[in-house]
Amino acid sequence: MRQLLEDGFQEDGKKAVRLYTKAITKDKNNVEAYWRRGDEFYKMKQYDKSISDLNQAIAIDSAFINGYLFGDRGQANEATGDLVAAIHDYTTAISLCKTTIPTTPRETFYFYRGRANLKFGDTLSANRDTDSALHYWDYYPRARYQKGRLEVIRGGYKSASKYFSESLTPDFASDKEFVDDVFYYGLLKYKTGDTTYCDYWKAAARYNYPKAIEYLTKYCATK
Repeated sequence: MRQLLEDGFQEDGKKAVRLYTKAITKDKNNVEAYWRRGDEFYKMKQYDKSISDLNQAIAIDSAFINGYLFGDRGQANEATGDLVAAIHDYTTAISLCKTTIPTTPRETFYFYRGRANLKFGDTLSANRDTDSALHYWDYYPRARYQKGRLEVIRGGYKSASKYFSESLTPDFASDKEFVDDVFYYGLLKYKTGDTTYCDYWKAAARYNYPKAIEYLTKYCATK
């Protein structure tokens, strides 16, 4: 059983799914096999299957692995657009992080919940969650970029600058996890007089980011 799980971890996609399915066939109450297969389905963008497996894992042992079952299901729910369910899952994941353990995924779950709250339009909760993520890991890059975005949204351009860094180049837009950050860094540059802002919006527009397309037309037509 252990070998099937380890072998599955070394594989990706359908090969990994087959190995985890073999493990489940041998032991239908193996929480780790359902968890790992659910995560593999998530990576394959088969979100309904991911949620189904994670539901099964939670039914077997909801406290397994320090909140990851709920955190991972939250990501799948978020990917389907069910932000209410995602926020609920992230909240549960945070509550399951054991404070007696020095290293937990707590900062990640706060970041995820902040991200979902930001998508939901609740910037107050998003800001609070992002601050919590940074409390547990001050140099968490994605949380810092998210904080920068929130500062730009509220008009705090000076404070936003300290959360972004020049290492966030337009090329980052090729990763959907960073396309929001690239757009808002461009907006910060526009608001503070840095003339490279169009490069950031062009990169985000290349990946069909609606605001970037709009701003390119408004502000970069002659550049």
